[in-house]
Amino acid sequence: MSAECHIASLLIQCRPGALEALAATIGAEPGVEVPIAHPPGTLIAVLESPDQGTIADLAHRFTGLSGVLSCNLVFHGIDGHTGPPALVAGAENGNAEGVNDERA
Repeated sequence: MSAECHIASLLIQCRPGALEALAATIGAEPGVEVPIAHPPGTLIAVLESPDQGTIADLAHRFTGLSGVLSCNLVFHGIDGHTGPPALVAGAENGNAEGVNDERA
């Protein structure tokens, strides 16, 4: 079984005067890159970690940084997942249990 790699992106809104300092602080974290720092106060952070707990911890820590107004998860994907996809009961036929689909 290969190791999983969790990849996530965060949308971080911050005070305009804190943009550059926050981009540097957040980007200095291991496994974190800040490819976009857009004035007046928007950062996009891309995170790569071996587990989802690290991503949650970083997002929580970023939320508490001085100058951060909000930090929201935009994307989370797992690369290297080798197990079968999780199925909802009946989803293999397109008729998931408990789903009321009136299109038919």
